[in-house]
Amino acid sequence: MAAALQGYLDRGTNRLILNAPPRSLKSHCAAIAMVVFALGWDPTLKITVVAGTRALAAELQRRALALMRTPRC
Repeated sequence: MAAALQGYLDRGTNRLILNAPPRSLKSHCAAIAMVVFALGWDPTLKITVVAGTRALAAELQRRALALMRTPRC
């Protein structure tokens, strides 16, 4: 999964679909960690994260913002 996400960032691909079993950290890796990492390198990026429900999308956004606000980030 990490290689796919890194390849996505390196090649500038417009789309990436991750298929993995439930509870395999897909959402955390792709919608939180990678988004924060990518925006750290280029804050002008526009990233769309698609989630199954509006509540899940809001939770992913909240977690990404919380990570960006940490002193270590």
